[in-house]
Amino acid sequence: MQYELWHLRSGNLLECFASEREALIAVREYLELNGLDLVHELALGPVQEEADALDEGPPVLQGEALLARVRRQISVPSGMGGTARVVG
Repeated sequence: MQYELWHLRSGNLLECFASEREALIAVREYLELNGLDLVHELALGPVQEEADALDEGPPVLQGEALLARVRRQISVPSGMGGTARVVG
């Protein structure tokens, strides 16, 4: 299942991902580079394929729910850098 990361304030699609894990890693990197307050401007959700349209997929996550999911699913080694993902 693919995932999309949206910047809510601008209404822009930031990135598409092949998996939830890949998307959560990117969210973590955005937050590391832009500050934790950015989490209130992000939304991460699955892209429903036509065949999956009737199935209830994972929920769209934003704000504190998105931050909690990142913290639960992605271990964050101390001092780990990442790809430059700056919103602005």
